[in-house]
Amino acid sequence: MKPNIGIIIPCYKANGLINSVIQKILNTSEKIKNIANIKIYLINDSCPNYSWKEVSSDFDIKIIHHSKNLGVGFASKTGFYAAIKDDCDFVVKIDADGQHKPEYLEEIVPFLLSKPENEMLLLKGSRYFFRNRLTKIPVMRRIGSLFMEPLARVGLNYRGLTDITNGFIALNSLTLKYLLMVNTDSKIFSRYLFECSLLEKACLLKCEIYQFPMAANYGKNWISSMESRKMIIPILSFWLRAISRRIFNQYFFNLNLGTILLTTFSFAMLFVLYTFCFIIIPSISAGIFVSAGIAAAFTSMLTIALICLGLFFFYDYTSGKRIKVINLKCYLDDIISKI
Repeated sequence: MKPNIGIIIPCYKANGLINSVIQKILNTSEKIKNIANIKIYLINDSCPNYSWKEVSSDFDIKIIHHSKNLGVGFASKTGFYAAIKDDCDFVVKIDADGQHKPEYLEEIVPFLLSKPENEMLLLKGSRYFFRNRLTKIPVMRRIGSLFMEPLARVGLNYRGLTDITNGFIALNSLTLKYLLMVNTDSKIFSRYLFECSLLEKACLLKCEIYQFPMAANYGKNWISSMESRKMIIPILSFWLRAISRRIFNQYFFNLNLGTILLTTFSFAMLFVLYTFCFIIIPSISAGIFVSAGIAAAFTSMLTIALICLGLFFFYDYTSGKRIKVINLKCYLDDIISKI
């Protein structure tokens, strides 16, 4: 029996684009019909332009409507739950605006089928894996990626992770059910933090994360419904909290060498701060020489603190998992088509 692949398409202000996306998905599904069945779920997130009405009645797809706009994350989760209800073995989320080329499915689906059923995995695209001058990505998105991605790698402790907000993602049903149903101290957001929060929860659940280079397709009619400038502070705040959650879970909820190094650093710094604020500064203010013993203790504890901090950073870095990269032939075709 062939596995079912659920294609989830959140739809909001995708006028003039959505029909082309669905047609390309159907064309690609014909090429892989011998190995999998494709089910398409279009989630109309209360689009004010009624984008979903442009969808051809000839298409065999399931359209789900939201009575009000709930965000890309909520729309994606609506599609996820519908795919689970229909016993889909895998789900792939694709944007409705044509950024994600459906032709990649021809290689993504066989890759998903090749993995063990009990492996927790998440596959995501990356527009920034290679520096490609032919792919015209909005400047604000490039700048945001440049500053936020290092924070994301620290917050997740996954090395080589790029393009944290990329919405071209694929999962097996086991991973999807864990993400939706297992409670952790993180949640999956409903709006533009959806991809970031999904990544964080996947990392908390120790998922294997695979990444494939892709070329973003920003056509002439492409318009983003997100205001990049307004997203900077919330995304920055999210990743700072993610770092705090990870440090607590990894070094205080569990005990290891990193716990010892971090604890030693903390106690040494407390001694340094106490000595500096309550002994050294009052002595200097009173014109009294600081004793050799106090000076030696202060210097020694500061040295110990710095050494422990350096060793902790090294330990934390080396304990991180490496993102696995999947190179698709479709990426080359995509790049060549832009020359």
